[in-house]
Amino acid sequence: MSGARLRKIWQAMLDDDEFWLDVVGRHGGREKTPEALRMSEPGVYEHCLGNFWGMIYQTLMERGLIF
Repeated sequence: MSGARLRKIWQAMLDDDEFWLDVVGRHGGREKTPEALRMSEPGVYEHCLGNFWGMIYQTLMERGLIF
């Protein structure tokens, strides 16, 4: 996954509420900063990181940027 590909989806990703709901919202993480979540619930934080990269990969696939 290259930086150029990530830049193509960056703004759309930041603006996508469904993306962030899936990444952290379902796990109660919206009330905390990423650092606070990492410190208070490291397992949830790591799970959210996995969700983040999974959603990045899915978004790149949906836009035909990777196959």
